[in-house]
Amino acid sequence: MRHRSGFTLIEMLVVLILMGLVAVLVVPALFPRHHDQSAINALLASA
Repeated sequence: MRHRSGFTLIEMLVVLILMGLVAVLVVPALFPRHHDQSAINALLASA
């Protein structure tokens, strides 16, 4: 039996899922949203 080097499909999927979770947590921290709450309330009230 010979040993294959490389990654299995499951290993690749796990890494991609972990990278996605990290991105979901990190990106909002790097680019915070600065909304004007009074403008949002005015738009919601007029709808």
